[in-house]
Amino acid sequence: MRILADAYGLEASARGELVDAMLDRQTRNASWWRRRLGDPELRPDDGELIASRVEWSEREHACTSAHRSTFERALLVTRPLAR
Repeated sequence: MRILADAYGLEASARGELVDAMLDRQTRNASWWRRRLGDPELRPDDGELIASRVEWSEREHACTSAHRSTFERALLVTRPLAR
């Protein structure tokens, strides 16, 4: 994350929003996949795949939440890009 933040030239103030954006995206991913489970055109094999994607997004969110302070500390360390 820090490498991407550095590459985009994000200032420290903008970096503070990245973890919230990650958590939001993970929540929305799980919700999007959960809605697909109600799709009337769902094939029998699709349900298991979609359920695994919901679970993945939820695990991803739990991990990001659990390690939030680590992500935030790492984002505050800026390094110049190698040229």
